[in-house]
Formats: sequence, C-alpha cells, structure tokens
Amino acid sequence: KVNIYTNLDQSLPKVTGLSDGGFVIVWQSEGQDGDSLDHYEKEGSLSTGVYGQRYDADGNKVGFEFQVNTHTDSDQENVSVTGLDNGGFVVVWDSYGQNTNYNFASNLYGQLYDGSGATISSEFQVDGNISAGSGGGSWARDSSITSLPDGGFIVSWEGNYSIYTQRYDIEGNSLGVVSINRAPTAIKIDASMIDENSAGAVVGTLIVTDPDTNDSHTLTLSG
Repeated sequence: KVNIYTNLDQSLPKVTGLSDGGFVIVWQSEGQDGDSLDHYEKEGSLSTGVYGQRYDADGNKVGFEFQVNTHTDSDQENVSVTGLDNGGFVVVWDSYGQNTNYNFASNLYGQLYDGSGATISSEFQVDGNISAGSGGGSWARDSSITSLPDGGFIVSWEGNYSIYTQRYDIEGNSLGVVSINRAPTAIKIDASMIDENSAGAVVGTLIVTDPDTNDSHTLTLSG
C-alpha cells in the first residue's frame, strides 16, 4: 500500500519516473490536511489535499508520505506530476478559493522538488489569473504536465472553455502563458426562408466570432 493515512478516500493517483531510476506517486486525500469543508461547503463534506510518496529504483519507500499543498482552505485536487532531468520533480493541482473569495473558482498551483525530495521555494500559481478569475464559474483546472529536453517543463490546462499552456525553464522560471484554443465569443445563425421539402436547400448561415482566426466550426441540426 502506498498511502499511510487511510481515513475516508485517497484517490486519483498519478506516477512519474525519476532520473535516478526511482519514482514518485501523488494523489488526493480527503480530510487529511485539516480543513473541514470542500468547495461545495456542504455540511459533513470534507476537503481534499495533495500528498505524495517517493520510491527508490528497487521499489522501496524513500521517507514518509508528504503533503504537497501549503494552502489548505477548501479543495486541492486533480493532481499531475512529472520528473525532471535534474533529478527532481514538479507537482501541479487545482486549488479552489485560494486566489479569490469565491469558493467555486479554481486556480492552478505547483510545487517544485529537488533530487532529494526537498521543496524548492514555495508553491506557485501556474495559470497567472489568465484563465480564471474571481467571478462565478471562472476556473483553471485539469492540468497535464511533462518535462522538456532542455530541463524545463510545460503545463497545459482547461480554463473557461479554452486550453492554455505555461512553459518553465530549468530553474522553474515562467516563460509566459499562451492560449492554445480560445472559445468563440459569439455564435449565431442567419436564417433563410425556404420552401418545405426543399432537399439540399441552405437553411441558414453559421456566423461565428472567434479570436482564433484559423479555427473551423461545424453546426449540427437535429429534430
């Protein structure tokens, strides 16, 4: 068994290899980090935190399970992880209410570790408020992360119906957030009058205002 803490649920594990032949497993754990309510704030619900465990090349545990997130209010969940060329690794997760007073808004945070498993500096915000805000329904979540040949790493995520990416150098410095695909800002149909049972007739024109000028769009009608 990987996790030592066994109360309630430990779920959604992710694993990555390390340059020394070992590996690290991370997961989310309910009720372990001491905060009482999840981001839904339902009575009796407990928040989640992010935890990990390192292993050596022989599959033996290295040290004890460790808490990844420093901020513990509300939920920290949906973790991703990748090993780095310098022997360390980086963990990224969704954090609700950390950068806003609105508990349903989530941002992405990360933590760097060196080859010994020690933290490098403090946890940092990944999305930079580009894709999530303080209003209802705003979010940055569901990250994916991979290491790069130059020793850095790149994180991608979903934010308000668009896909974003943030690249970091070997020192963990941000190289900027880029929007991969932004959602259309307006969609409408310019209707036409046609005779009934006119096979192949054009019933309307789809008009889309999209900041990504090279995107294509498909309209499906059902009845």
